[in-house]
Amino acid sequence: PPDIYFKRKMKGGLNLQALVTQSVLNKDLVSAILREYKIQHADIILKCDSTEDDLIDVIEGNRVYVPCLYVFNKVDKISRQEVELIGKRLPHFLPISGEHGWNIEALKQKIWEYMDLTRVYTKPKGHMPDFSQPVILRGHRTSVEGFCNR
Repeated sequence: PPDIYFKRKMKGGLNLQALVTQSVLNKDLVSAILREYKIQHADIILKCDSTEDDLIDVIEGNRVYVPCLYVFNKVDKISRQEVELIGKRLPHFLPISGEHGWNIEALKQKIWEYMDLTRVYTKPKGHMPDFSQPVILRGHRTSVEGFCNR
């Protein structure tokens, strides 16, 4: 999510502070965007180089940012220099080759990491745990309470 502080006020006009030099947003553009949302008074602190879309996302407050992983298959068909060039330009990039099985295990690990998944093995009292069928919990619900409320 964009690092923008936004607070609507009842009076006092627009108070805009940019802690970082802005390449897109300026006071006139921010005022025009706020007028579209019928906001006259607000405090806005731009803590990163932001775009109009970033500001709109913060104003609406209903955006959910989902982690993204770019997986490129058939990297055995291009040179190593091309793969490295793509990796420098594209964040969250993972090259794989399904035909040769390159980076398949790394892909599985990245999926678990990006989705914040945890395996939990259940065990009835007095018996051995069942390692064949784990329960998969996501995010902050990795406690016993989170498991029970699932």
